[in-house]
Amino acid sequence: MVGKFGGMLNKTFENGDPIEVYDNAICILKMKSGVIGTGTFSWTYYGKEDNSTTLYMENGIIRIYDDPKYQIIIVDKNGKEEKLEVEAIQTNDNQTSTGVIDKFVDAIINNKKSEITAEDGAISIKVVKSIMKSIDDKKEIEIL
Repeated sequence: MVGKFGGMLNKTFENGDPIEVYDNAICILKMKSGVIGTGTFSWTYYGKEDNSTTLYMENGIIRIYDDPKYQIIIVDKNGKEEKLEVEAIQTNDNQTSTGVIDKFVDAIINNKKSEITAEDGAISIKVVKSIMKSIDDKKEIEIL
């Protein structure tokens, strides 16, 4: 099940015409198991770019790329923190190789099974399209 809010705020083509795609969206996803997830997505940022992610879970949280020194911070429900330094986040100005494309190409060339299957990709696209449909139709929809 997916619910949503979204809209176009200020993304335009170079000629000033609006880009007809949501540049802001907030969604709530509820799994069959009852697990609830939320997402807030925006292309509209002013000043410093923010690509951070926070995962709120039963036994704590994981903060990803919201601290300049420690790219991953794990906080358990008792407040104990583990801080990890990994590579810097990719931004529009800092693009590095994650190895995902390399593994995909290797799977094709060497006739291997890809770690991320076409089915995985199709499910992701189905969720995104469902979020967009939910926004357009202004109602919750069930993803089958």
